[in-house]
Amino acid sequence: MGKIYYVDRNHPEYGIVDNEQLLKALSQNGDSDILKFSVEELLSAFGTSSKSATCQESKSTRNDALIANVTGEIVSVDDKYLAYDYIVFSDGGATPSSGGVGGYGSVIINCDTGDVSEINKCYKATTNNRMEMLGAINGLNSVPDNAKVILITDSQYVVNTMELGWKRNKNQDLWEVLDAAVANKSSVKFLHVKGHGKSDTFESKWNNRCDELSNIARDELSPIDDEGYEG
Repeated sequence: MGKIYYVDRNHPEYGIVDNEQLLKALSQNGDSDILKFSVEELLSAFGTSSKSATCQESKSTRNDALIANVTGEIVSVDDKYLAYDYIVFSDGGATPSSGGVGGYGSVIINCDTGDVSEINKCYKATTNNRMEMLGAINGLNSVPDNAKVILITDSQYVVNTMELGWKRNKNQDLWEVLDAAVANKSSVKFLHVKGHGKSDTFESKWNNRCDELSNIARDELSPIDDEGYEG
């Protein structure tokens, strides 16, 4: 059996969850009625199958971010991305841009199921570029090993360094971690998107959500040390 999901049948507005901490929160309702199911069982009920049920659901996932939230949202993935197992959107920033409090946000979309998950985290003194990198790193590390991934970000610093071989003059510690995250995947394509766009495109929607998660991290989460930052 693959990954297990839970839903409170008496409170469908809470959505679908996939970890014990959120399940415990659901179970605190006095009238809760928790349904437990796997992707395979759900697909079997509808008489269909999924690549994730046979390939990806057996892979372990890692997530060291402060917040991991399965949103319960199911999205329709653009056809041009169906060649990938996962889409990772990421963004990050610091205020001020060098030496300020920073945050990143990442959105992970399973191309088979349309499931969406989100992560974000807040750091003390850091830089814009380090937050962009940590958004990409933690997004990739939330995806199963050996998956085929496309990572979409508005950071030319990240995309052009990984795709075009820009010289790595700073942040050597994080480049090594990002290289390791990429090496654990079947393949990773880095794609640049215009940041904070006002269009209704698939890319703009999720880039803007990552920016929102980054801002939420800076405004609401307790910051931790960015141990590799050299001010």
